[in-house]
Parts: sequence; C-alpha cells; structure tokens
Amino acid sequence: LSRSTVDELDGSIHSFIAELGDRLDADRSYLIMFDEATQTISITHEACRNGVTPQRDAIQNVPMARFQWLMGQLQTLPVLVIPEVEELPSEAEEEKLEFQREGIRSLVLVGLKLEGQVRGILGFDFLQQSRVLDSETEEFVLQVGEVLGASVHRQILASRNVRFENSLYRYSDQFPGVIFQFRMYPGGHVTFPFISEKVEDIFGLSADQLSKDAQPLLNLIEDEDKVSFLEKVDESRRCMTPFETSFRACKSDGTMAWVEARSVPARLADDSMTWHGYFFDVTDRKQSESEIEKLAFYDPLTGLPNRRLLRDR
Repeated sequence: LSRSTVDELDGSIHSFIAELGDRLDADRSYLIMFDEATQTISITHEACRNGVTPQRDAIQNVPMARFQWLMGQLQTLPVLVIPEVEELPSEAEEEKLEFQREGIRSLVLVGLKLEGQVRGILGFDFLQQSRVLDSETEEFVLQVGEVLGASVHRQILASRNVRFENSLYRYSDQFPGVIFQFRMYPGGHVTFPFISEKVEDIFGLSADQLSKDAQPLLNLIEDEDKVSFLEKVDESRRCMTPFETSFRACKSDGTMAWVEARSVPARLADDSMTWHGYFFDVTDRKQSESEIEKLAFYDPLTGLPNRRLLRDR
C-alpha cells in the first residue's frame, strides 16, 4: 500500500482487504468510511468468500446515529471483537438486528483514525464461527489498520486536491494573475500540478511543460533573487508559514519582469509539500516606485543627487 501511487490506491486497498480477510479466515472483509458532512457511513471496499452475500450496496449513506453503541465503542477501543452477536448488550439492539440481517455470528472491527479522529472501520465478518483474537493477532490487526488508515488518508488528500484543482480551473481565467499549485517531492523534484494558462504571459512557458517539471520557471529567476527565493521556500516548508516574496525573472523573450508570489503550504501524506497561491506581474508598480524614488532624491535636470539624498546619507 505504501508504495502504491494515488491512482493505484483504490485497487491496492481492495487487494489488501481481501488478503487480510483470507489470513483471518473471515467470510467478509470490508472498509467503511464516515462522511462527517452528512453524518453517514458507507462501505467503500468489500471482499467476500465464495457464496457469501455482499453488503456494499445495502450499506450506503446509513445514518451514524443508528449505531450509537458501535460508534461509542470504536472511539475507546482500538480493536473491537464481538465473539457472539447474540450476546450483545441491550443498548446494542440496533447493531444486533443489523448483524443478524447480514447473517453474522462474530465480528472483528478496527477503528481507522484519520487526522486524529476515527473516520472509518476495517471490518471482518464471520458467519459460522465464533471468533476471538489472541494478543499477537490483535496487535497485527491493529498495525494493519494503521497502515490502511494512512493509505486512506492519502486517498482523501488526493481527492481534496482534485476538487481544489477543479475549482481553480473554473475561475483561473477570471483572475488577473497566475494561480498555481506548486509541489515539492521528498527527493527534491518540483512540479506545478496546476498552473493557469496565463503563466505564458509572464514567463513565456507553457502550463503543460511546468506540470511535469517546475525547474524551467525557477531557472528564469535572477541569480541575485534566487537565493532569497529558495531560502523563503525552505522557511515556509520547515515552519509551515505562508510564502511571500518578490523577484525578478528574465522572460524567454529576454525582457525582465518583476513578479510577486504569495502562497500557503500544506504537507501531504507522502511527506511531499504543496503550496497553493498566485504569481502577479508587478513590473509597472516597481517601475513607478523607481521613478518616484528618482524624483525624490535626484535632480531631474542634471541627474545628480539632491540635498535630500545627501542629507539622508
């Protein structure tokens, strides 16, 4: 799972759950995810022994409030083992009825923690046998639950990024600057997974080119400004603080542009970093500031320093 790419994760999770079910001799193994917005639960992945009825279609968008006893148990117990469904306490009557409907005799459930909260369940159903776990097996199940939780977290983050990128695509043409998502991988490789088409107006580079490698854009930064630029990127990465700077860039046509950059960092599950922000061409503003400074400190006729500049020095 840890070596799977984001695109491979869905299939890898299914295979992982199926292998775990075989190892525990379970009749049905599955992943249930919680939807905090709607307060519902749904089976997202399921593997069944031959002849066992799948429950994925039946358990979609089921209200969490229906299973209050189960939710409470998962918040306090890392692994919940139910050897006999028939022996569940009276306060678990709703859960008992559901398990009986599914033909379950015994269950093993692991709460999956995402961002510090239980947001899912790794479950194993046993239809004929009464299942208990020894300490070694319970520790194993807990560890694989942590691995699965980390992988699901990666999938959720990837989904969030896709939604973010889609919203950027929708509105980027209306923004006067260049909207971007900049990503730095643990090995140091950098890309722009998303950068609006207006990047070509400022830097003379295509969005498609930069989506694979951000280095051509970084190479355009003036050497005098590049050291400060990279130092601020590193500070933002280490301290998780906003990145803000201005720099000069030599465009592909040979002209010089002043560019303002602002972005906010986020750390991804694979330890890579991503920044969401914008570039803005501030060349005209910088030229105006330079003209104002020149008028304030130099004689307009001779070009020599005036009294104010000499006094300030």
